[in-house]
Amino acid sequence: MVPLYGWCDKRDGSPLRYRPWLQAFKDYAFDRRYYGNKEINEQIRASEDFGSSGWMLWNACNRYCSDGILK
Repeated sequence: MVPLYGWCDKRDGSPLRYRPWLQAFKDYAFDRRYYGNKEINEQIRASEDFGSSGWMLWNACNRYCSDGILK
């Protein structure tokens, strides 16, 4: 995962130009990390703290749940 601040610094861009994809499924290819409600919330908070213009969830199986989304 590439930190948003590092990417923005390299591109001399405003955070408003970025809308990251956030992982919402188990990482089965690398470290098999589980992305549950806590991990999804952490990604959303980081994206919002960064100042991006929103975010998009990505689930390889196209299975989404509203439990992990901040309200």
